[in-house]
Amino acid sequence: MNQSTRFHPAVAQVPYRSKKDQSMLSNPCRYFVSGIRFVNRIELEGADVVELKQAPRGADSLQWRVDASFDNYVRNQTGDGTVTVSAGASRDHDGYYYFPRIDTSSGSENLHFGGAVEFRAYMGVLSLRIADPSFHISQDMVRMYIMDDAAPAGTRLELATATLEPGQVGPAVLDLRLTERGSELFFGKYPAGTTLAPATVLLPGPAISMASTEGAH
Repeated sequence: MNQSTRFHPAVAQVPYRSKKDQSMLSNPCRYFVSGIRFVNRIELEGADVVELKQAPRGADSLQWRVDASFDNYVRNQTGDGTVTVSAGASRDHDGYYYFPRIDTSSGSENLHFGGAVEFRAYMGVLSLRIADPSFHISQDMVRMYIMDDAAPAGTRLELATATLEPGQVGPAVLDLRLTERGSELFFGKYPAGTTLAPATVLLPGPAISMASTEGAH
């Protein structure tokens, strides 16, 4: 079977049980900021390593793997990594995270979801929390926002964007790409424009019988 290796900057990995890996345990802050190594994601020729599921858990929930390689890295290659879901979010055995739809009265231009997933490693030096994701939908663009834990309560930051077919409604798979602000959450190791895992959502519109379309202006 032919394979091709393509550089993908959103994959973080360190040599397992290497001398650098062992030294990280005694000085995790220095190691993570200056020593983390980003390597290749191996993909089959002409095929995506991410297999999309057919339907999310709940008709209008957000289904998203965030980034499968990053998730695996935190869980299995950091030594002390944890991934915690809370506030209604869940994770299935295939690694998909589910965020329940909330605030269905927000109109057809906005989707709001509850729940949070938090990635932590290196005694908290690596800490990334994705909480209460939301999407603002324009004619041909979706902007994804999450809570900004480094700002005053209620502040949100633009994590990623995706393009849409004009007027698209119904089930959609969003090709999310990091913004500049989103890149900062990963210490700049994931450059702006990096593709995250596809997100599956149900886009509201006139053809969809949902509470979010009632009373839309």
